[in-house]
Amino acid sequence: MKLNFSWLSSLLLLTLPYVLPTNFKKLPSVFFGKYTLKKSINLDEYLTARGYKWFTRRLILIASVTKIIREAASGLPSRYDMETLTWKKNVLYTDFTLGTSFLSSHLEDGLFNVTIDICEDGTVMTENVIRLENPEDNEMFRYTREDDYLIMRTTWKGVNAAGFYRKVCSYDRNNYAEFC
Repeated sequence: MKLNFSWLSSLLLLTLPYVLPTNFKKLPSVFFGKYTLKKSINLDEYLTARGYKWFTRRLILIASVTKIIREAASGLPSRYDMETLTWKKNVLYTDFTLGTSFLSSHLEDGLFNVTIDICEDGTVMTENVIRLENPEDNEMFRYTREDDYLIMRTTWKGVNAAGFYRKVCSYDRNNYAEFC
């Protein structure tokens, strides 16, 4: 008895639009790389506005911070990984799509709703971090590229701060295993 699978192609055509999103956003490759924090502007004032105590602010100000942004290790299209590496805690966002919220830990304790996105012209990447137990605790980080730097800007209660991360190596999609 020969099985008839002629209905399979119709089923695939009907279900694929629901399984695969058609509005993939792409993160420009200019953001891919490994970066180390070289200097901060107004960070102490920003942390004070956020409510950090003096000793905690001192620890944050002397910390070495590395950011890694790349296409996802999963190999899935339009998915990305972003790592923030510090002496105290590493934050790993894995396999995320732009514009889609996901739950994650962050440098502070607790669980956060995170959304990474890109502006229409592709020049600004945003990282919106909202503390689940306090939605008023809503931070927005804006990243731009200037020369060899990834510049992160943020504001809290009118206090602006910026971090300048120098690129230490480039992303090479053909040599992923030996990334930087």
